Amino acid sequence: MHPLYSLSGLERICGLVVLVGCQRSGTTLCAQVAGAHPNAFLIDENDGLYRWFHGLFTHEKSTANATTQALLTRADKKHAPGLTKTQVDRAGKISLKDSITHLVLKAPNLTYHYQALQHLGLPTTIVYPVRDVYPVIQSMARLSNIPFVKNQIKLLQHYPEIQTRFCHPFKTLTDEAAAPELRRAALWYIKTALVEQYRQTTLALHAFHYEDFVKDSVSHSRSIAALAALDHHDNMLNHHRCYVGEGPGGTDRTRPIDRQSLTSLEQSFERDTHDRPSITKGTQDPIHDQIHDLTYDLRLSLGYAMNSRPSLTVI
Repeated sequence: MHPLYSLSGLERICGLVVLVGCQRSGTTLCAQVAGAHPNAFLIDENDGLYRWFHGLFTHEKSTANATTQALLTRADKKHAPGLTKTQVDRAGKISLKDSITHLVLKAPNLTYHYQALQHLGLPTTIVYPVRDVYPVIQSMARLSNIPFVKNQIKLLQHYPEIQTRFCHPFKTLTDEAAAPELRRAALWYIKTALVEQYRQTTLALHAFHYEDFVKDSVSHSRSIAALAALDHHDNMLNHHRCYVGEGPGGTDRTRPIDRQSLTSLEQSFERDTHDRPSITKGTQDPIHDQIHDLTYDLRLSLGYAMNSRPSLTVI
């Protein structure tokens, strides 16, 4: 019996879809696509996901039980009128509607839990978007109110094996004298390279380039649904009509998928780094050199350092 059976309101859940990967790599968009399925319920980080999850799967059931009602209430507020997915019984308790069979967890900070995610006690599908380093670090820079590097260093203190596996990127990540862009690139390296650890698990995995997802969301949304044992539904492609307000990182939930972000962030990075006063005009940017040296091997293995990219998709 999986642990969700012990929580009021979640008894009918028979599958999890977990969005992992590096922040600013498309986890929010992909989670909204999966969560728009009429049989799925999306739980975001800012819904109280991590406290609830760790309580549930670290045998602190009292914490999970105490937070479930608040979690469901917050998570359901993102749905457009007429598309809410919770119900209230006569006793005033909130539960998921009978049609909900899957939870979608938008949880990039669970990326480090590739071992634990194999032992949740119910079918789990991992969705792992991968994005090239330059737009990721520029997107992080735009959200200056979120200390991405500091937050991940704190989390990684609990994973010495990951520190050892990625000793050079981790050293760069923790080097306060390094350029902010380089430290963000080191963070990208660690959280993106961990996709290979997921390939070695028993988990159902859909790993792919975020850039390809934006260009062909139909086939990728079908793959996600199939892996999770769900029938594909048009709501997944019309996710922007299913939600209201802002998502994590200030994402506009009502914005449909478009290709503009594929070029705008990388071009912005080029402008920002080349406009630095400390860099002589007409010479190569040393920050670019350092990022290139740090990330080239991983970018090459992922297909980003060549003209054509092989598919990352694992079915």
